[in-house]
Amino acid sequence: MIILLPGSNMEHFTIIMVSFHRDHLPSGWQTNTKIEYFYTLSWLLMALVIEWIFIFSVLVVITKLVKKIILKHINNDV
Repeated sequence: MIILLPGSNMEHFTIIMVSFHRDHLPSGWQTNTKIEYFYTLSWLLMALVIEWIFIFSVLVVITKLVKKIILKHINNDV
């Protein structure tokens, strides 16, 4: 699940960014330049890094909470 979540979010992000970036008229259907490829790639990488940082942060918080709960139950049993 953790591996699939960033992929699905990146797909949604890509669809939205491409729809904002491109003109839907036939006159705007030319190929992209190298600068536009770099711009798109940089946005995708930035979004992926931010998403992984968020997921990692949530996992750290969950781990700390579970540790605290387990220690609480252990101390109550003693």
